[in-house]
Amino acid sequence: MNCKIILFLLTLLLYGCGKENIVPNIKFDVLINLSDPEYANKEVLDLGDVKDLNTGMRVGVGYSGVIVYRSARYVAFEKYCPHDQSNSCKATVKKNETTKAVCNCCKTEFLLLTGEVVLGESKYGLKEYKTELILPQNLLRIWN
Repeated sequence: MNCKIILFLLTLLLYGCGKENIVPNIKFDVLINLSDPEYANKEVLDLGDVKDLNTGMRVGVGYSGVIVYRSARYVAFEKYCPHDQSNSCKATVKKNETTKAVCNCCKTEFLLLTGEVVLGESKYGLKEYKTELILPQNLLRIWN
C-alpha cells in the first residue's frame, strides 16, 4: 500500500507540475520615474535597462528586457521569446501596431494587453511581471 502512495506522489511530482513558465527567472525590482522625459507620455516602453532611482546608474530588467504597455493600467512583459528560448530571440513592439509585440526570430505576435499569442507558432504567451503605479510621485514599480 505504501509503495502505491509513493509511486502516485512521484508521478504527480514528475508529470503533474508541467511547465507553467519556461522563461528563465531572474529577480529584479525597479522603479521608473514616469515624469522622466525618457519614459514620459509614452504608450509603450521597450526597456532593456532603466535608470535606477537610487544610484542614477542603468540596471537591467527581466531576463532579456521588458515591454511595458499602458492602457487603463500598466502591464509589463518579458521580451524573451518563450518559443525560441534563446536570449537573442526577443519580442519587440510591432511597428505601426503598438498593441502587439513580435519575436524577431519566429515572428510570433503577442498581444500587449495580455501577453497571449495572436499569431504564430509559440504555444506560450509572454511572461507577465507585476506592476504598481505609485502616486503622486508618478513612479512605476516593476518586479517579479
